[in-house]
Amino acid sequence: MPIGEISQRVEVAAIAESVNTTSGELARTIDSNQVKAVALNGRNYMQLLSLIPGVAIQTDDELNLTTSLATNNQSVNGNRNDSNSLSVDGGFNLDSGSNSSQVNNVGIDFIREVAVKSSNFSAEYGRNRVPR
Repeated sequence: MPIGEISQRVEVAAIAESVNTTSGELARTIDSNQVKAVALNGRNYMQLLSLIPGVAIQTDDELNLTTSLATNNQSVNGNRNDSNSLSVDGGFNLDSGSNSSQVNNVGIDFIREVAVKSSNFSAEYGRNRVPR
């Protein structure tokens, strides 16, 4: 058996993340392709936050992570886990009484993107104020 010709071609393609030159906002977006591709146990969209750098899961209760309406299971960039704010299509989606549960759990099939704004975001996204 004669020795065949060895040929191998490796292509590396990199997509650079765009730099925000208009504001100092630190934000990440999980697009629709990622939402569809990630297998979510319990189909809870809050699990998508674990894909964002700087997000730390704060509980080891798997049932709570996958099925509950809790929003205080993760911390973003070291902030308190009850400092998260959720909005769906621009509407506030957080129970104001508890500060740690959603009003409505959106079905994963209806989510086009998940955006996490963690620092220097516009005032329109703020909800906390300093007590005087």
